[in-house]
Amino acid sequence: MELPNELEKLLNEWTKDAFIDETEAGRAMLATPNLHAKYLRILTFHTLKVKEFDTVYNAKRHILEQWYRGNLNNPDDLKEHGLEPNRIMLEGQSKIAQAVDSHPWITKIILKKVVHEEMVEATKAILKELGNRVWEIRAFIDYEKFRSAA
Repeated sequence: MELPNELEKLLNEWTKDAFIDETEAGRAMLATPNLHAKYLRILTFHTLKVKEFDTVYNAKRHILEQWYRGNLNNPDDLKEHGLEPNRIMLEGQSKIAQAVDSHPWITKIILKKVVHEEMVEATKAILKELGNRVWEIRAFIDYEKFRSAA
């Protein structure tokens, strides 16, 4: 399975940013706040996108539920939402839910939302690693001091 482009780009970027040159450990420690800011910005963006897709999902779901029940039949409303008149009215919440969940509008929204959720999870993991980075670099510097003193 191939990673979505945006996720692939994030992981490649982190691969570059995660590298610490042993000869420049102090510089890497000083760069940590900038990296934190960079990935916090990415996290914030994708968290907001997830919330946006939740809102769109709920709105589209409501429209489709009304359409499958036969309650959305005003020609102007149908035109506004890009729907044709519904000739098959569904009864029963489970049948309506199944029809709504399989509608292309909903599947497209869910697939887009999943990518942003993965971006959120990956960025959270990166930020967690950045939180440990200063301690790891400090331990490396202490080790180097110990090694050079011996």
